[in-house]
Amino acid sequence: MESTEGKNNMPKDSQIIVSMMEDLGIVEYDQQVLNHFLEFNYRYTTQLLEDAKALSNSAKKKNVDADDVKLAIQMVQDGVFPGPPPRKVLTTAAIEVNKMPLPPQRHASQLRISHDSPNSVKTKYRLRYESPVCSGENMPKDNKTTAAEMLAESRRL
Repeated sequence: MESTEGKNNMPKDSQIIVSMMEDLGIVEYDQQVLNHFLEFNYRYTTQLLEDAKALSNSAKKKNVDADDVKLAIQMVQDGVFPGPPPRKVLTTAAIEVNKMPLPPQRHASQLRISHDSPNSVKTKYRLRYESPVCSGENMPKDNKTTAAEMLAESRRL
């Protein structure tokens, strides 16, 4: 923390940062905190001015104007702090997703299986299986049977 006399000997940038910290109620701080803020301020400002100069050059202007600086600030903010998508985009996406109804709820004890993907639990599932459990006369001629048929056959034996 600096005294009033020490503040007058500080550079103007340091005085501004100290004043801002005091406004926020920060009265005790290490000198390195002030140095970090000054370094951040220098790097951020330098980067913005370089971007503004590049924008001005790409527009074939001789001087950097306020619009170039505003655009550079906007570009940095969009890159560092991306904003949420527009409300219309979110609403359209929500309508599309909500068009499909949710599947019916099942009890926790039941098996949860997606109905839109192929799996072996569907009734139309065909299995090619040769087993001593199923005798030749009970098997269909094409040697294909459903899982339900195999279960029923094994229960009969």
